[in-house]
Formats: sequence, structure tokens, C-alpha cells
Amino acid sequence: MFAGRAENVRGLDTLLAAFPLVRARIPGARLRLLLIPRPELPAILARAGTAEAVEVVTEPVTDLLAELAAAQVGAWPFKFDYTTSPPAMAVVEAMSVGLPVVATDVACVRAVLQPGVTGLAVPPARPAALADALVTVLGDEITWRRYARAGVRSVVERLGWDRAAAVTAEAYETTAYAHVR
Repeated sequence: MFAGRAENVRGLDTLLAAFPLVRARIPGARLRLLLIPRPELPAILARAGTAEAVEVVTEPVTDLLAELAAAQVGAWPFKFDYTTSPPAMAVVEAMSVGLPVVATDVACVRAVLQPGVTGLAVPPARPAALADALVTVLGDEITWRRYARAGVRSVVERLGWDRAAAVTAEAYETTAYAHVR
């Protein structure tokens, strides 16, 4: 599954190129794209329309977290650093519901994904590497479960409101009393 804006900088072309490689190794695999329409959407739809077992949804979904929780793996193959501002919130949302993540090693993803711990990171614009990582997660239940649990734990411990409050309080304390020391 991919959820986000229909923009090629988000690597949708890479994902669509990787998907036949995934299907060759996992014949029953399906790809669901939850897309926010953008000017590139017609070109993306044209490419997706030729791909077998690809579902494109352009209407808003009523419960994104439920959609993510129902998927088997989330893919965010962003092509560049700062495709979106850090952190990549769709990646965080996926991890928060226990969806293992495969994403590219770019700054916005690096802010939240711990490669090999909470999911897998691959180089940008490399369909074969993306396909290999997706097959790794989809084809190994132990790996899938490890990433699912670690993602939820990471969101709670590193990215939740309690952690944000603690970091903010520490920053205020450090700044407020800096002149006293």
C-alpha cells in the first residue's frame, strides 16, 4: 500500500516498476494506491492501468488508519530528500497501526524509520531493490511481525506526545535556566 499525494517525486513510478517484480515472486500480491489527486495523476493512472493487480483509489478514505492496518506492507519510495518535510507522517501513521514499512533512505523517512529495526530502507529510484525489500517483508512472517511490533513501539516511545512533551520541557528548562548557571 501507498498513501499520499499522486506525485512522481514520491516514487510512484518506482513502486509501479517494482510491483511486477514482486508479483513474479509472490503471485497473489496486490498493490493499493490511496492517492490525493495532483497534476501528475493522469500519467500515474495510465501507468498503473497497465499493471496487473493494482487498485487506485482517488476518493478520500473515511479512515486512513484502518486502511493502513488492513494492509500487509506500506511502501513509501520517495525519490529525494525533503520530498515532504520530516518526519514523513504517512510512514509514522503506518507504523502506529503495526504496518511494516519499506521506504527509501531519504531525510524525511530517516527521521522516523530505523532500517532493520522498524522496517527496511532502500536507495531511491531502484525498483529491484524496492521489490526485494517488499518480498522480504511479505515473504517472512517472523520479519513481518518484528517490524510490525517495533514500529508501534517506536511511535509510542520516540514519536508520541509524551516524548514530544518531555523534549519540549527539557528545551525550556535548558533555555530558561541557562543564564543562571
